[in-house]
Amino acid sequence: MEKFRHKFKIYKNGFTLAEVLITLVIIGVVAAMTIPTLVNRTNKEELRTGLLKAQSVLSGALEKFYTKNGYKLTPAELVYSGSGTRVYLKDKIMPYFSVAKDCGTASCANSTIANYKNFSGTTGIQYGLIDDGQFVLNDGMTVFIENYTGSIYIAVDVNGHEKKPNKPGHDLFFFQMNNEGNLVPMGAEGTDYYSATNAYCSKTSSSNVNGFGCTAKALNDANYFKNLL
Repeated sequence: MEKFRHKFKIYKNGFTLAEVLITLVIIGVVAAMTIPTLVNRTNKEELRTGLLKAQSVLSGALEKFYTKNGYKLTPAELVYSGSGTRVYLKDKIMPYFSVAKDCGTASCANSTIANYKNFSGTTGIQYGLIDDGQFVLNDGMTVFIENYTGSIYIAVDVNGHEKKPNKPGHDLFFFQMNNEGNLVPMGAEGTDYYSATNAYCSKTSSSNVNGFGCTAKALNDANYFKNLL
């Protein structure tokens, strides 16, 4: 009987506890190495998509104004009226957006402005160039307007002013209205922050307007967002 039993040994296949632990450690190491890269890549793609959407939304609002009123808004009209009173773009254009919150002239980012750094992250931005009108759209984007003397700027934080990185050229992008009332990406030739040497889109400059001229490059350089730090 004993011999009979030996002929029918039962073999169990499986992993030891040590083998399971080693496998889990390997998986953890691989995840730690790859997940941050994937998240970073996803975030950059979201910023790129956000910029494209912002450009479309801004241009669409100006086009809606033109369609309804029969004329285009221009810097000449928006600086001062005949009575010497400043005419703000915000008052003219905001009705043509889907607005979730009207922040007046500058209250949207007052609580977070200390978090806005220039493109290189070395200093705070020139806040005086985005404080003539601010509002938040239903999709979370924050629009900033500047009625500068002779120039009109529209900047958009594509993921909202409460979400980082809060840097021009990263999630905050500037456009300029030209004399014909068309929206031009800041940094394009002819805009106020154009530079042949990328002085306004520099990884090292500590200027408080560094990053204001990155929009044209962000739209035209296929590798722009991939190379963001």
